[in-house]
Amino acid sequence: TTILWKSFENRLTENFSIPKEVMFTYLNQITENIIHSKNPLTGPFVRKDFETIKKHREALRDDSFLNIYDEFFNCYFNKKKKDEAYFEDSC
Repeated sequence: TTILWKSFENRLTENFSIPKEVMFTYLNQITENIIHSKNPLTGPFVRKDFETIKKHREALRDDSFLNIYDEFFNCYFNKKKKDEAYFEDSC
């Protein structure tokens, strides 16, 4: 995860001229969500917002991180399928 966060920092500062402190605010919020919530994940995966996911993939089209994004997608939705199958089998 350090590689991902370092890449995120570099992109913010180099590509968008955004101070890295913005990243710290975001990282702190994620940490707080993990500490205080049973379901800390937010965003288009949770909302099943496939239009936004498609836009994210298009934005990453020529980026090596597209593979990582796709793996997060596959892991999240495969896990959801397994969880749903478990609950359906349990009823």
